[in-house]
Amino acid sequence: MSVVHGASRRPDEDESEGAEPARSFTVVAPKGGRYLNRHLSWLDFNARVLALAEETALPLLERAKFLAIFSSNL
Repeated sequence: MSVVHGASRRPDEDESEGAEPARSFTVVAPKGGRYLNRHLSWLDFNARVLALAEETALPLLERAKFLAIFSSNL
C-alpha cells in the first residue's frame, strides 16, 4: 500500500488567500488474479511481437520492424 500526495503549494502563495490544502489518497493493488506478473507479461508481449514478425501477410518492412522491436527487448 502506498500513499500519493497532491501537488504542493508554491512558496510564494500566502495561506490567507484560501489556498487549497494538499490532498492524499491510498492506492491498493488489486487482489487475486487481476495482478499480473510483470515478467510474464513482458514475455507474452515479446511472443506476440515475434508472431507478427512471422506473419507472411504483412509487408516485409513491417515484419522487419517487429523483428527490431523483438530484438531490442531481449
